[in-house]
Amino acid sequence: MSNRFQHYSRVLSYARAMRNNPTKAEEAFWVKARRRNLFDLKFNRQFILRYRKDQEKLAYYIADFYNHKLKLIVEIDGEIHQSQIEHDLMRTDTLKSLGYTVIRFTNFQILNEFESVISEIEKYVLW
Repeated sequence: MSNRFQHYSRVLSYARAMRNNPTKAEEAFWVKARRRNLFDLKFNRQFILRYRKDQEKLAYYIADFYNHKLKLIVEIDGEIHQSQIEHDLMRTDTLKSLGYTVIRFTNFQILNEFESVISEIEKYVLW
């Protein structure tokens, strides 16, 4: 088995584990977004995005929620993200350079201010 395939297999296993054990905020978003309930958009959760880190090396990001039609990534940030702000900014910059749109919400916003979340997503759906 090639090293590249082993790496992808680990990423896939991790994405599946996260899909099977969502945070409360991720579950709340999924309940409202699945089955095209949000602007008739199909969202995938814990979606693996592959990209070339350099000439040779493939790398992967796992998007919390992804819509292929708009290349829209919805990230839901829990407390851990308070300690990795710079990492998240670099990740967002990389994804934007690849043509994706990334919008981030906190757990609190998803659980307590979902109308504002919908309003923010709507901005990207309408342009």
